[in-house]
Amino acid sequence: MTRGNRGWASPSAVVVVVNFVAVCFLTVAFGAPPAARAQTDTAIVAMRNVQRQNYYEYLNAARGEIALGDAERAITHLESMRKLGSHINAAWLSLDPTFVPLKGNPRFEKLLQTK
Repeated sequence: MTRGNRGWASPSAVVVVVNFVAVCFLTVAFGAPPAARAQTDTAIVAMRNVQRQNYYEYLNAARGEIALGDAERAITHLESMRKLGSHINAAWLSLDPTFVPLKGNPRFEKLLQTK
């Protein structure tokens, strides 16, 4: 699962994680949300199995969950992203139009208040 001693994930695991948001959007657009949910769950398992996680996978997971209409799971991924550390702060989250569907959710609002 690693390349050298850098702890990078295998290319196949990275492809699954990076592409699942696009697959999720397309699957929802073509009217197959159950298939999109299955694809998202598969990608999340792959993401958790990589040795070196980074914030971007969680950010994309949150976007995929929003496309599926699951605000609670989206916020859970954003919370995980913030715990890992990233340049994506509360101001960025509040301005990114991707996260408009989460506004007003108490968990999301709490996330916006944390530093």
